[in-house]
Amino acid sequence: MSQPGKPPDISVNDDGRYTPEVGSWGEEKYRLLWYYADLFATSMKSKWGQRVYIDLFAGSGFARLRGTMRVVLSSPLLALSVNNPFDCYIFCDSNADCIKALSERVEARKSDASVKYVPGDANNSVDQILSAMPRYSQNHKVLAFCFVDPFQLSSLRFETIKALSTRFIDYLAWIPMLVF
Repeated sequence: MSQPGKPPDISVNDDGRYTPEVGSWGEEKYRLLWYYADLFATSMKSKWGQRVYIDLFAGSGFARLRGTMRVVLSSPLLALSVNNPFDCYIFCDSNADCIKALSERVEARKSDASVKYVPGDANNSVDQILSAMPRYSQNHKVLAFCFVDPFQLSSLRFETIKALSTRFIDYLAWIPMLVF
């Protein structure tokens, strides 16, 4: 378990499973995500019956930094490593290779976590994502933290965020920008 307020070492050895490539900014992005997810999970722990982590573009759990041989943990595995783990994790990705590699990595690292996988485009999988979430009731409060990190902004439709927002969900969106 990592020290409070300190993210785990995100550098990992390549395990031979499918690993997408990301820009050099990925390392800092993943560190920032860990801090936010850790803060969220810790601060909401005693206020809600269940806390759910949702990753709409989860990837494979590892990412290779473009132009290097460095491999780092990405959002799903970092969310699993927060100091006060979420009660449930929902990982969605349209790439079947990502879902397969992610499920194998999750199983190898933290098999006792309650993890649900939603293969397919997040925009077309809102019903599956919502049904994977625990139900909120007067006696059982459920709050989700949703990380939104598409490779392209066009990969996310606003209707998806709107439909998911029928539940209590906080969002952290990492929006890719074109630099000219």
